[in-house]
Amino acid sequence: MKSIFKIFRPFLYLLYWLTFFIRRNPHIWIFGGDYNSFSNGKYLAHYILKNHPEVKPVWVVRSHIDLKKIQRDGFEAYYHWSWNGIKYSLIGKYQFLNSYVFDINYWLSCGSTIINLWHGLPLKKLNFDIEKGPSASLFNPRFLPAWITRIFILRHKSPHYFIATSKVTQEIFSKAFRVPKEKCLITGYPRNDVFFEKNTIRQSSSLEINSIINNAEKTFVYMPTWRDTENDFLVDSEIDINAMNIALSSKNYHMFIKLHPLTKLNSLKSSSQSNIHFLPGQFDVYPYLINIDVLITDYSSIYFDFLLTENIILFFPFDLDKYQSQDRDLYFEYNEVTPGPVANNFSELLELINNRQFDKPLTKAYNYIEIKDRFWNYKDGKSSERIFHHFYENP
Repeated sequence: MKSIFKIFRPFLYLLYWLTFFIRRNPHIWIFGGDYNSFSNGKYLAHYILKNHPEVKPVWVVRSHIDLKKIQRDGFEAYYHWSWNGIKYSLIGKYQFLNSYVFDINYWLSCGSTIINLWHGLPLKKLNFDIEKGPSASLFNPRFLPAWITRIFILRHKSPHYFIATSKVTQEIFSKAFRVPKEKCLITGYPRNDVFFEKNTIRQSSSLEINSIINNAEKTFVYMPTWRDTENDFLVDSEIDINAMNIALSSKNYHMFIKLHPLTKLNSLKSSSQSNIHFLPGQFDVYPYLINIDVLITDYSSIYFDFLLTENIILFFPFDLDKYQSQDRDLYFEYNEVTPGPVANNFSELLELINNRQFDKPLTKAYNYIEIKDRFWNYKDGKSSERIFHHFYENP
């Protein structure tokens, strides 16, 4: 299939410009990209389906697995080159991305308004700001001028709008994605609305996970980010699952481990443990985070979202120097924006779990609220509502 598209690619550019002349319906909103654990599109689409019958959310996707999952959740959803996928891609006024324009059927999108909801706040450098690691050549190829890459590389095409969460992230996203600052809308993230109100996704939560949370003295979730180098980075962490399980079980603590969907490794096997529970990479943890006592992470932007719960964060940057030199650099000094205890190796992490009292006052000692306010203008569960009204009222 990819080879066929390479052959016909010149004709696809012609097709793209021809679609400019098709009249688009402002009441049909197209969603694309992964329907997974960090999808803002999923939560925005659910909000619209539940609250605004005047707008029709339609998913146009590349994955047949996602297609079935989305349809089971009550949406109209079509494969992107199916008849209905083509039809809706041609007539939908607004098209929402999770990452890049290939989330939608880009070749049928000229004349529509493209909004990138993105999927994480910027701790690690993004897109055109990346200067180190394997991703640097994707966005800053040495021998190609920017005007050429913007025409021929889909990953380099900028959306019309980008969703931000504060003035800090607005500035970063504007530069990293080459979107005018005034088009980076400060609305908050739809996926975090679940922290503040019940919705259809939360009501379908797993009874087994809820039971573990309800019966544990404390619950932890370990969520490290992926590495651009795709190496088995947890080898460097020297995590001893058996020792961890002993420490947790002695206090009736339970830990969920959820790796990034792109993480590929073999060192951390999902072997059976009484107090450690492995979750699939695509599993949606957001409905549960409000009831998780402690997040453990490294450079994942999940911790920015977790700030809204006002629960405790432990930082486990066991390979910080290596990550910054081989994978990506960071926008901030790590200790400046990480409001919680830091364990630099597994022994220190185990000591924190064994000896630390995990209660809310812990957050006061690490500028927790100040950092939350720096990255989140809104803490009210109305991010989806703000996005909807912005585009519905400005067709």
